[in-house]
Amino acid sequence: MDRLIPLAMHHTLGLLQKHNNKPNQLHSKALQKIIEGMASQLEENTARRAYPLACGLGKTTCVRGLIFAIHNLGLNYSVVISAGQVEALCNLKKDLIDDGIPEELIGLLHSKHYNPEKEPDESHASLPSNTEDQIENRPFVLVTHNKIKHHNTWIESYYGYKDKRRNLVIWDESLLSGNAISLSVLNIKNSIDSAINGYEYKFETNELFSALVNFLNQIKLIFESKKGMDDIAIKLPDLPSEIFNINQQIDLLVTNNDTRDLKSLFECLNYDGELRYIKEDSGAIIHFRQLVPDELDNIVILDASHCLRALTQFDPTIESVTLDCPKSYENLTIKYFKSGAGRNTIENEFFHKENSKLVAEVAEIIFFILAQKPKEPLLIWGYKKKGNKSIEEVIKKKLREMIPDIDFDVTDRNGNKIINFQTFGNELGLNGYTHCKHSIFIGLLYLKRSYVAGMIKGQSGNMDKDVNENNLLSDAVLKEQAHLFYQAVSRGSSRITEDGQCKEHTAYFFHSNPSNIKRAVNDVFPQANWERYESIHLNNEIGLYSEIAGRINDKLNSLTEEDFINHNPRTKFTRKISTRALKKAYFSNVERHQWSNSLRVFNDDYPWDWEIRGQSFVKSGH
Repeated sequence: MDRLIPLAMHHTLGLLQKHNNKPNQLHSKALQKIIEGMASQLEENTARRAYPLACGLGKTTCVRGLIFAIHNLGLNYSVVISAGQVEALCNLKKDLIDDGIPEELIGLLHSKHYNPEKEPDESHASLPSNTEDQIENRPFVLVTHNKIKHHNTWIESYYGYKDKRRNLVIWDESLLSGNAISLSVLNIKNSIDSAINGYEYKFETNELFSALVNFLNQIKLIFESKKGMDDIAIKLPDLPSEIFNINQQIDLLVTNNDTRDLKSLFECLNYDGELRYIKEDSGAIIHFRQLVPDELDNIVILDASHCLRALTQFDPTIESVTLDCPKSYENLTIKYFKSGAGRNTIENEFFHKENSKLVAEVAEIIFFILAQKPKEPLLIWGYKKKGNKSIEEVIKKKLREMIPDIDFDVTDRNGNKIINFQTFGNELGLNGYTHCKHSIFIGLLYLKRSYVAGMIKGQSGNMDKDVNENNLLSDAVLKEQAHLFYQAVSRGSSRITEDGQCKEHTAYFFHSNPSNIKRAVNDVFPQANWERYESIHLNNEIGLYSEIAGRINDKLNSLTEEDFINHNPRTKFTRKISTRALKKAYFSNVERHQWSNSLRVFNDDYPWDWEIRGQSFVKSGH
């Protein structure tokens, strides 16, 4: 280890400086701590440790430094490196080859096709996957998270090396040990009713379907017996042995009904693990499948979101390592606007309204950036295509109306596209957009509460865990959105770090409750500037009320005991102040109707610090 750590550190720092990332002293110490931790676990074989270094500070570069040192010192260690994106692993393999690691020492496992004449896309990778026989004698193996988690993957295909297990697994991004299944009870009941009606109408004399219908009736009765209950285990009957091709039988019985949840319920019966009924999302069945093998008990987790995401912290097998490496985001400006941002709202605006004000507003932002800063690239985030309808195409159509000669393939002097589009779900592992100085968020992906409830229970290893205790569920749902926002913003220019500060970057952000997201990401975006976006086409009043509510919350939190006593000379209250006194002292320029509307927004947006009781602000919990 005396030679491994210095050589790995030297190579890591050299790579960062080569790509214009200039570490300061605290940054260098954090990198040293990660490399020392990885080196220690090459020998230890007993821990899962998470290193929450901020985005863009060199976590993956540390991996390159470690592999470089192991190879150049001729050490007999073997390492698995796992990431979520296939192309991220392809790029890492290319980088390791550039570092002087022979290609025949690096294994790559994925499930995509390879065609040297095709660009990487959803079904094609830029490098071919190796066979399991080729992997066996290669000391360094790159494998996707999905490959490790797939039930058909044999652990020895990536974890075995020369008849023994590999020394270390390095897991890039969050380690979630499994996946929750969330199924709508209403959808299941509707599918069962449709199947029974189809049987009675078309196949009542056909004994082939009678066993299935009896089975469906049993499920229906069990669901009805749990009506009004919450968070309870459900025991369903085993699938009768005489029922063959159950999904095919369902398709014959059911027409004009989405049967996906019912079929998924059948699939759950083939797996170990408890089924539970919860009230969330109007009633749901949840199930958790453990997917990461327990044998992978020696993992270094490189996860910028570890301290942000509640889900990762519920896992009792993961230790968190403290890294004293603050990254300043004073050069990041987040321009927020309060508006509906869920998938249904956005799709209604983009796909069903002929003259959507939201579409016009997004186009106006892009038009402004192109007019004022035509050489500064921008990255637009939105939901994935729905059928043949695409947010990207709607925006392009609107921009063509505004700028008839617009060229969507134009590049800057370095060959980088000026106008870039990405979809939610790709916010991890993409490092090719650091040239983008502007990001625009059209909504923000929202996970179902029932799904997150299943993840909390599964990650904690306790399906009986009360997800509503201390607002665990609401907090986890919010933090999952915050994690997505943090990671997606960090694909842009603020990813680059120089002397502890991010590069200049502006993000435009539409959300129904931006104050909640701000609160959740404050620790990972320290010193970031939050500004209310002044809309041209949308109603600014709601945003103004939200801004005033935020200023009220900030002012209340800044008041000292002496301030409270001065405002309450008779009662000497130190955790209470009348709304009238606060307005008179600090918000005298706010109009009366603005103040009353802002108080209503305050109640919705800032329930965690203060609450309004009668005509006074009172510290929560007092």
